[in-house]
Amino acid sequence: MTKSKIFALGISITFLAAIIYGFILLGSPSTQRAMRLDQQRVSNLQNILYAVDSYWDRNGTLPQSLNDLQGTGYWVESVTDPATSQPYEYRILSEKEYELCAVFQSRSEEQQSEYPRAFSERIWDHQEGRQCFQIEAQKLTQVKGI
Repeated sequence: MTKSKIFALGISITFLAAIIYGFILLGSPSTQRAMRLDQQRVSNLQNILYAVDSYWDRNGTLPQSLNDLQGTGYWVESVTDPATSQPYEYRILSEKEYELCAVFQSRSEEQQSEYPRAFSERIWDHQEGRQCFQIEAQKLTQVKGI
């Protein structure tokens, strides 16, 4: 073997090893896509939670459906799953309690972050598959000027 062939073989092996290491470290493209979709689901659920709190604060009652939150002033980006376009499940449990359900493609522990998660994000810990969260509506605190 000539030096150039040995060099080319070495480069090829190094390149292949880097690709394999990348898949091990980050996961496959489909795994990354699933985690991005799950992050979007959590973001949507968090927005819905805030909107339900706002609705509760204004009306003293829970919305009858998530469609009630799509009016002005509730800041809900989406009430549907980003992959299936199906609405998230919403069910009233009591006067102040409700349940939000979504179908996740990965476990929340699999989602790596270089920063620790905020406490509010921890309520969205989930397994793969259908996951429901029982939530109690909260009155919003008013911020007063100085």
